[in-house]
Amino acid sequence: MKSIEKFKAKLLDAAVKKGFENAEFYYQSSRTRKINVFGGKTEKYQDSSVGGYSFRGLYGGHMGYFYSESIDENEIDTVLENAKNNALLIESEDTELIYDGRDAVYTMPKTYDPSLETLSVQEMTDYALGLERAAYAADERVKNVLASTISAGESYISIGNTYGLDVSERSNYAFGFADCVAEENGMAKENGEFAFYTSKDMLDPEAVAAAAVKKTVAMLGADSVDTGVYDVIIRSTALADLLDCFIGCFYGENVQKGFSLLGGRLGEKIAADSITLVDDPFMKDGLSTTGFDSEGVPTRVNTLIENGVLKMFLHNLKSAAAAGEQPTGNGFKQSFKGTVGISATNLYIKGGDKTEEELCGIMQNGLIITELSGLHAGANSVSGDFSLLASGFLVRDGRIVSPVEQITAADNFFALLGKTAAVGNNVRFNSGAVGAPSVLFKGVSIAGK
Repeated sequence: MKSIEKFKAKLLDAAVKKGFENAEFYYQSSRTRKINVFGGKTEKYQDSSVGGYSFRGLYGGHMGYFYSESIDENEIDTVLENAKNNALLIESEDTELIYDGRDAVYTMPKTYDPSLETLSVQEMTDYALGLERAAYAADERVKNVLASTISAGESYISIGNTYGLDVSERSNYAFGFADCVAEENGMAKENGEFAFYTSKDMLDPEAVAAAAVKKTVAMLGADSVDTGVYDVIIRSTALADLLDCFIGCFYGENVQKGFSLLGGRLGEKIAADSITLVDDPFMKDGLSTTGFDSEGVPTRVNTLIENGVLKMFLHNLKSAAAAGEQPTGNGFKQSFKGTVGISATNLYIKGGDKTEEELCGIMQNGLIITELSGLHAGANSVSGDFSLLASGFLVRDGRIVSPVEQITAADNFFALLGKTAAVGNNVRFNSGAVGAPSVLFKGVSIAGK
């Protein structure tokens, strides 16, 4: 890390002397290790690393760019010459901004745990083997464990610019996943479960296996239901996946381009009173917890919907300037080679005070939707309309009576939020750092038999 910080300081100092009006250095490195076992043996082991930096600088009124995977002080003159020539060739009038963070105050959450740094290949193998064994042992109807996987990742990001901004962050995690097949009476069902860990003592393969098996065997004997309009509880992870499809409607850049139906609706009621949508970059053990974005802007907790009212959009520097607002700390890019866009951090619908059993009691008769599929093809991220394959359970008199499959749920996401009848207390996140509780909605169109 010291070599990176030294290179950053020298490059930015040289950029000023070279005549750049402003300049920025962004470095990102990551390593991922992954083990999958099958049939009691290690099937695959992967260990991959990637890293590099990007330089961008304002020269002659235009932004020039350069990126490389090589950290070499002897190449600084070449870096700056390439970026300068790139700037002189650019004819676009598109505004590019470098963050003036001289007065910025950062809250740096915990994103790194030393215990995960010591996670050995043997320990990862033992976890994956334990995951497979536990899945087979959980229920005799489990006939195959298709995936028994653990991955461990770490990353380092460092950003500096000629305004004096100088921030860095180290993070690591582990991720476990099990996928199994259960059979009964000639019917086979497949399902899986994952867990995200931020320290080694959290590793619990038995819990992941038990959850995967429970989800799988619960769907044995599933059938369709009659077409109609049903009250529906969308379970936490399924609702998180649905929300994930429509996050872009809350991005300032999409609003400004006309790609969001929420444009011009700030201050309006767009959901039921019980719906509050929060983006929290400081969440403990969050998948996207961070103290700053890819532009070096400090992150902050943003409440997008509060008690049903649309309060704000998420911004990077560019979209914030266009809106005449402050950036929200949501300017992120995928890699050091990428361009800055807008992304949420840990985005979730706040939980209420009802258990799922209590939601069933309120609903009395209807459906619990536990899985939604075809999300990319069946959901229009601009209009909010969706028509998705679904599965779950039939509820009568407040109790689950049978599993359900081969149905399609159709509605408009924002209209759906307005039909919220009760909110559960079981907030869960999907693997994309989007979370939700189970929520009871009134009057959803279901196509079945």
